[in-house]
Amino acid sequence: MNNISSILNTYICGKSYPFDFNALWTFFLVIITMFLVIATVMLWRVSKYQLGGINKTAQADFAYRCMTNFFTPTTRQLFMLIDYDLLLFREKNIISKELDTKFAYFEIDQKKLESNPILSSCIKDPEENYCAHDIDDLLLGPLDDIGTFHKKKLMDIDIARSFFRYYIMRLCKNQQIDNYLKWHKKQPDAANAYEGLSYIYNIFKDEEREEKKDEKQEEKADSSLRSE
Repeated sequence: MNNISSILNTYICGKSYPFDFNALWTFFLVIITMFLVIATVMLWRVSKYQLGGINKTAQADFAYRCMTNFFTPTTRQLFMLIDYDLLLFREKNIISKELDTKFAYFEIDQKKLESNPILSSCIKDPEENYCAHDIDDLLLGPLDDIGTFHKKKLMDIDIARSFFRYYIMRLCKNQQIDNYLKWHKKQPDAANAYEGLSYIYNIFKDEEREEKKDEKQEEKADSSLRSE
């Protein structure tokens, strides 16, 4: 070792200075360790990116299957009725020896149908009523699940927005559905019902509010440019 140090001293410095071979070895170890750390970080970032892409694909596939299961012929008709504000929330007393409560249901607004025959022609049975269980199982329940999935980080907001925002907004903005939800929360053990739906609706409502602000600012900017 001393001979190697002496040779290195003479070759590098041209004269014999004390040469610390251990320090040189430590220096090389530090350099190698730095390269290994950098390589590890780069591999981690690449892996995270790839896993993120796989996760996005899996979420999109999951959302697509949710959407496919959501749209049955009955669901499509119910959404048409909601879009054109044709549902009316009703409740009636149900009295028997075993039960004393109110029965919630929805009926189709016959006056609006009479004024708009084209709508009546698109409804299979204009006289049909829908019990609250239909609305729960076909509309509110599945969309409540979407909010719960997002809350538990099983579906990110971009996927939920792309697939379900329109339907969640249309459903929650409907006055008759809102009347039913208020009635439903007053029932025993139902105070926290549809928390997932309320959670994601508030997110989309805030987004919509910000979008409208941006549109107004753009309109003002355009009008100011035109005036100039």
